Amino acid sequence: MRGPRSAARRQHILATTRDLFVKRGFHQTGMAQIASSSGIAVGRSIGTLPTRRRSLRHLRSRPC
Repeated sequence: MRGPRSAARRQHILATTRDLFVKRGFHQTGMAQIASSSGIAVGRSIGTLPTRRRSLRHLRSRPC
């Protein structure tokens, strides 16, 4: 079960991803950049971060 910390972390990662997509564009934003900007070690990001496409779908489904 996911706790409040993991929910807060997920929201932080999605907010960081959104900011990077807006600033740099989807195709110019890599997973390593999302990981480092989110404060996650790049090596640990696999399984922690959603894919860029999943992040984009999630962000597009939410109201601004």
